[in-house]
Amino acid sequence: MAAADDQDIQFEESPLLGQRALDVNGGATRLSFWRAARTGYYQQGRHLASPIVAAVVFVLSVTLLALLNSRDDIASPPFLPPPPSSLRLPPDIRPHKYAINISADLDAGLFIGHVAILIEVVNDTSYIVMHSVDLDPEWGTVHIITPDGTMRRPKGILSDPIRDFWVFIFERLKRGEYILEISYTGSIGLRTMKGFYRSPYTDPVSRRQRYIAATQFEAIGARTAFPCFDEPDMKASFEVSIEVLPGLQVISNMPVAEVQRVNGTMKADMNRFIFEPTPKMSTYLLAWAIGDVSMGSVRGQTKRGVNVTTYSQPGREAEAMYSLKVALSTLDFFEKLYAVNFPLPKLDLFPIPEFAGEAMENFGLMIFEDARLMYDPLTSTLEEKQMTALLVAHEIAHQWFGDLVTMAWWDDLWLNEAFAEFMQYEAVDEVEPGWDIDSLFFFNEHVLALRADAIPQSHPIAVPVPDPKDIGGLFDDLTYNKGVELVSVPYGVDGLAGAAVLSMFRAWMAHFGPHGKEEDCGAFCRGLRTYIRKYMYATATTQDLWKELSQQVPGVDEMMNSWVRQAGFPLVVVTPAGGQLDVSQERFTLWKENGTSTGPPSHYIVPLSFVTLSNVSAPNVRRSPVQSETLRGNGASSILPIDPKQRDTLLLVNPKRKGIYRTLYSDEQYVSLAHWLENYPDAFTASERAGTVSDIIALLLSNRLSVPAALSCLQFLIGETSPAVWRTAVDALGEVEAALNMHPGFPHFRSFEVELAKKVCKQVGWSDGENDRTSLLRPIVLQFAVEAGDPHTVAEALARFNNLTSSSNRSVNVVDPELLDTVYAAAILHDPDNTTYDLLYKNFLLPPDSPVRLPGDLLTAMSRSPNLHHQNLTLELLNATRPNSTVPLVPKQEAIRIVATIGTSSVMGHVTAWEAIKEFWTSDTTGMWTRSTRVADMVERVVERFGTAELVKEAERFVRGKHSTPAAEGVRRGCTRARAAQSFKTVRGYEVDDWVRRYLERA
Repeated sequence: MAAADDQDIQFEESPLLGQRALDVNGGATRLSFWRAARTGYYQQGRHLASPIVAAVVFVLSVTLLALLNSRDDIASPPFLPPPPSSLRLPPDIRPHKYAINISADLDAGLFIGHVAILIEVVNDTSYIVMHSVDLDPEWGTVHIITPDGTMRRPKGILSDPIRDFWVFIFERLKRGEYILEISYTGSIGLRTMKGFYRSPYTDPVSRRQRYIAATQFEAIGARTAFPCFDEPDMKASFEVSIEVLPGLQVISNMPVAEVQRVNGTMKADMNRFIFEPTPKMSTYLLAWAIGDVSMGSVRGQTKRGVNVTTYSQPGREAEAMYSLKVALSTLDFFEKLYAVNFPLPKLDLFPIPEFAGEAMENFGLMIFEDARLMYDPLTSTLEEKQMTALLVAHEIAHQWFGDLVTMAWWDDLWLNEAFAEFMQYEAVDEVEPGWDIDSLFFFNEHVLALRADAIPQSHPIAVPVPDPKDIGGLFDDLTYNKGVELVSVPYGVDGLAGAAVLSMFRAWMAHFGPHGKEEDCGAFCRGLRTYIRKYMYATATTQDLWKELSQQVPGVDEMMNSWVRQAGFPLVVVTPAGGQLDVSQERFTLWKENGTSTGPPSHYIVPLSFVTLSNVSAPNVRRSPVQSETLRGNGASSILPIDPKQRDTLLLVNPKRKGIYRTLYSDEQYVSLAHWLENYPDAFTASERAGTVSDIIALLLSNRLSVPAALSCLQFLIGETSPAVWRTAVDALGEVEAALNMHPGFPHFRSFEVELAKKVCKQVGWSDGENDRTSLLRPIVLQFAVEAGDPHTVAEALARFNNLTSSSNRSVNVVDPELLDTVYAAAILHDPDNTTYDLLYKNFLLPPDSPVRLPGDLLTAMSRSPNLHHQNLTLELLNATRPNSTVPLVPKQEAIRIVATIGTSSVMGHVTAWEAIKEFWTSDTTGMWTRSTRVADMVERVVERFGTAELVKEAERFVRGKHSTPAAEGVRRGCTRARAAQSFKTVRGYEVDDWVRRYLERA
């Protein structure tokens, strides 16, 4: 083809559009699709534009960014590009195949790309509209090859930065297949954690700074790496080739087909990694990763022969073994569950130091935050092991539900994430059957979902997404947790909230039989299998899934839509009524004013379940079969034929805690409940006891339950040994602590907490756990007791800290790794001479592999200090780099967590953290910080601890007028919680203190 400097490139007024457009006219040399894709236009040093022309094109293309304006005085001709109000691509063009060549220089942070796209014009048009962001095109290379083999250049080119569009103007394109080719350049982002980006690290051998690179294209990042049709329903296959310097290796979605030593596009001597074609998939699932050839890896095969590889930093292969084990088992599990084989020949798990989320489910190449993927059996805790297992299973669940079958648009994001969040527990239960997965699910999903959905700013699980740039704000606890819960209730559904909904819903469907020939697959599973087979390699909507499930159980649409299309969750109110129980519902709120008869109306179709417990033959307790009712909204109620005055019988609503609702009984019923919990705790499952604690604290804080009724029901914790119950209790009691912050009764409440925990602390002791249950429980209760100020536990922890710091060889585990955080917390919180912080600070600055460095998470321990000077020193570390490099001392994700710890660990820490938040906010020129959902969660946690109305007003003023970013919404949610907490402190604070004082006197 002719070079670009042979072309006549000029701006001219477009009579068609009424605006300036780039006009490119030139020759018509043919170039095959595959040759174009493999070689680009840079082979043998042939660049497509002279420096002068390239400069002209660059200036003109930048100028175009400001020129896309509509003209009311111009009549709309046929085949116009989409109107400014439309953020979606027009339906006239469908991509079928991409051939992408990227030549990357990680040190320079630059890449050169070429893309050839096989497109189908499904409706006659004069425009090709596609996505591109921050890419510098070689405009002279843009052309199409028509069905008859003719090469045609666009008559004009428009750039629309608002919608991330490039618009290529042609003579009329008739229906048929064309090849569109573009060459371009771009930047590899530095620590941006989106698009194609790189993270610096220090080579453990040479101590030199190196780079590792990867992609993160969800939701709209693919357009920053190559021009594309970047919408989930624009599925296509991809042939990828990546050129890198010798000494680097590349992986992508598919196996490597060939590695060529080439005179590269970017530099003279490069290796080109050519990958096998992918199946049809969405652009956001395309991925590649680049690392040093010395990277470690561990490999295995599934029962059916799928190759699985977990990568690691050099020398850390042992830490990758557990992730590999989980991945192999989980792939086998999901193939059996879905009855559809994993369709790719391999699956890679790749770690990178800095990642925007915890992981990404790219088809065949899952990318993880390094700290989440690696598990060190010598130093990691059991809780960290659980989180690694769940995360790996989550991303593998996506390989079917999300990758093979993809949402048609981002409105259905919740279903993608909620389903993976829900199914991860099913898979991990196969790998680790001794983990009491139901109790783990309850706290991780159910409790967090109810917390997130209790505020007025909550959103429905399923929400319209007109602008894909807002998608990041939807990756929240509602999307994940609440949706999961909706899928699992035993009869007849956003991720955490989404997971909860799915859990409830599956249990509701399980109430309907029969199970048919597939004995291990009920109605929900059968509908799911049909759905996957029908829509594999395509896209679908939530309603498509409901349709398939309705084939198994009628009525799915009505029930599910009542949960996913409205915000909040119901409070089920059980009221004695003439020898029976009346059951009604209202929407749960954070605060209910005294004298208000009911809360806001609730319109959920609630799959209400209940059991009765009877001790008429004590000490044996009889538990009735689960009974069910459908409780509808709009003021309707149900009558349960149970006499509440029967002392030997207890009504328990929501057994096994599958339903996404809280339950409010009468005070008389709570007296009975407290008696049962204290005398017959084994009559309840762990999730039922945990759910009772969660409900009681939420009802107390919302001014619905009396202090005596609530706190009396917590006394059973004195003998409680379930990790799930204690984890829930510590979380719930922490909300009471936050509400009582700076109240005169706060110290007394902490003494009450010591009374609840001290017996269990003696039981679990400080020795290594005899089983997983004890290993999980020990750090929970000991840390709780240390923070509450239990003298005995604090003394034991300080003795271990002294042993650790006086040890000559700190590589030896003087302290159980599970208890390092507890030991450090005791040392930093109970340090009258303020010497502990200095010791930890000096050790933190040592190289991570130094033999004299104290083990464990020193930065978190330092961030717990109540000393204002120490808090500011810790914050300064968040912007520091390692000596002689740009490698950050603290990764961005870790920095967010540290600010949250400072803001929630001491009486006035929230003030220090708030000042840091404002500083980060004002210095965030890219908007990355304010768009992060991790930041939003951290900000909410800090702001909700504001103990004065003045601080809340300041926070509200700070975000007033700011764009509705996730971080801004986090501030607003925190203010709402802070106001509710202040109301509790004002109205109920002294009542709590009076009850606690009397209890402590008796104790």
